[in-house]
Amino acid sequence: NGAAFTAVDMAGSTLQLADVYSSAVKNNDIYLGVYDNLGARYDVRFTMQPFHLVVKVKPHDVQNIENTGGCYSIGTHERILGLGENFDAVDNHGKLRKMYLELLTSSETGTNEVHLPIPFLISSRGYGLFINNNHKGFVDVGYSDPNRLCFSFAGDSLEIYYFFKQSFASPLT
Repeated sequence: NGAAFTAVDMAGSTLQLADVYSSAVKNNDIYLGVYDNLGARYDVRFTMQPFHLVVKVKPHDVQNIENTGGCYSIGTHERILGLGENFDAVDNHGKLRKMYLELLTSSETGTNEVHLPIPFLISSRGYGLFINNNHKGFVDVGYSDPNRLCFSFAGDSLEIYYFFKQSFASPLT
């Protein structure tokens, strides 16, 4: 009660979420029902475990939801590794990575189509991120803005796993 929620849109503008929301805590889960400034409700579930946090976001009314995504601040010198096999660089900073396989019949041999994009990344700052989504999407790792990591996937919900070096139960150093 009394908490204020804000969200930042893709352009970096701060949006106020409506004051009307509900919340509940059960075991390691926090459940929120949040309304945006247009009155749409989103059901958010945070599950806290040692060394990782799972966030699930689903609109209460899934009509007209075609894509879901989010953005995070990253440092210009932060190195982002992972996202599947690519043939240009190990560090993904400054790259736009497709999270779907696109076969090019003009150049594929029929024997090397095992290189797949995977929506899992590890940062040089000590955290990992896995977007549990099997729909077509992309991850923008500082490509549009060197200070932001953004992702978008087809579908009406998100399930994101955050991994940390230290457990939530241990003190930060």
